[in-house]
Amino acid sequence: MNEITINEIRNAACGANDDGTAKAIVIAGLQKFNINDATEDPEVIMEVSTMDAIVDIKSIGTFSYINLKFPSADNTDLSLFYRCLEQYFEMADDEDGDHELIAFVSIVPLELAGEYMINGMYPLFWALEPDMVNDPARTLRLVHIPEDIQFIHSDLNSDELEELMAKASNGDYDYTVNGVEDYLSDEEDELRMQKEEEFEEAIEERNRSFTDDKYDPANAFNAFTLDNESEE
Repeated sequence: MNEITINEIRNAACGANDDGTAKAIVIAGLQKFNINDATEDPEVIMEVSTMDAIVDIKSIGTFSYINLKFPSADNTDLSLFYRCLEQYFEMADDEDGDHELIAFVSIVPLELAGEYMINGMYPLFWALEPDMVNDPARTLRLVHIPEDIQFIHSDLNSDELEELMAKASNGDYDYTVNGVEDYLSDEEDELRMQKEEEFEEAIEERNRSFTDDKYDPANAFNAFTLDNESEE
């Protein structure tokens, strides 16, 4: 294994290439582990990957921050990443004494050919952030304690890295809760493909609600449902 510093791994992952593209594959995941049996594979609740997010990692005071800047506020991967974290919050009360729920973000710098990666575990807080006040929010910011961001050697081989890149490029994802697979049903996915413009407008409106000082939670709606009308 070649010697490399944490800063070198961070620099390989953060920022954009000369053509403006992201320098890393980013995966957001939610898994449930059996704490009584380390040999049992974890249950994958949700996993989504992207090559759209430009990474920035900073430590300020007693906290560390992972910023993921997407091309636009209506980017579908941004919405899925946020949904993954919200699912972590929603399932927090479902934990029993035998299982542990873990949310994570894994960052794989392409420059390092999958040899190293950065894992951010147990996010304490997350939010959608605009570039400027009143701009649409296109950056997902996660807050961690520094000990929960790990710079590690990866065992990804070239074939696995290519598979991961293809999955991230194609927008593939896994979502399973209580045995029900896929975050978007086949009917919803077909509708999204048929009416992409309306779907993206719904996502943009949902994202704007997080930066609007006059946002009324009573007017919230789920942009992923077939009915985009405000809930009464």
